Amino acid sequence: MRNTCRNIRRVRREDQRHQIALVQGCQRAGKQAIGIGGSHVSSVFLAIIAQKLAERQRQGTRLTATENAVTRWFGAHFDALHPLLQDLHRRGGTLRGSVDIRFGPGLAGWLGRRLAHNLGIPSRSAHVPFEVRITHTRDTLQWDRRFGADHWMPSTFIPIGVWPSGYWIERTGRIALRLTVDVIDGGWHWRCLGARFGRVPIPLWLLPRTRAHKCVRDGKYVFHVGLALPLFGNVLSYEGTLEAVPGAA
Repeated sequence: MRNTCRNIRRVRREDQRHQIALVQGCQRAGKQAIGIGGSHVSSVFLAIIAQKLAERQRQGTRLTATENAVTRWFGAHFDALHPLLQDLHRRGGTLRGSVDIRFGPGLAGWLGRRLAHNLGIPSRSAHVPFEVRITHTRDTLQWDRRFGADHWMPSTFIPIGVWPSGYWIERTGRIALRLTVDVIDGGWHWRCLGARFGRVPIPLWLLPRTRAHKCVRDGKYVFHVGLALPLFGNVLSYEGTLEAVPGAA
């Protein structure tokens, strides 16, 4: 969490430095104009300032429309994603379809249902409607998932560093995962690096083996999330095929 706060503060400090540099440049130009003297020079100086501020505003608008936590984290590697995934993570959007929820047998299934309950996933095997709303800010990625009519699973992703050495912190309830991303054939594949439950680190040997990816096939979004535990095997998985909801953000 400390690293997360430092990362957000660093981004804000960079913006502040850009603004300060612009103001200082204006002040230096103003002093030069005053030293030369003459109302004509002052008018020209004010016109230049107005033009620079207008350009800065236009650039800020373009950055807001195209840059966010995801594009900034990936950098040039963002282009390795499938074009539809690029568009989804530039603009945000809502995907809708259905998912199959499955649990392992015996004790593995019991553990999977407990985990599902903590995450907000229905705790029985079923084929249910599914929707996920994806939104971005400069500092976060937000996924709001809905299983059926009333099971919500919101997650906030906070980027630390940048690709390839950086990672994401996903917070879902009291569970925090440290994740990196592998781009394989245009698909987005999460890889778990660590986890915490509340403030307690979970030893690596106790971590579920996680398989989570999303890709595009025939213009549709296909995803799979599977969790397995040592000695128990698969405990929980859900997967499905989704389509973008036109006009939704």
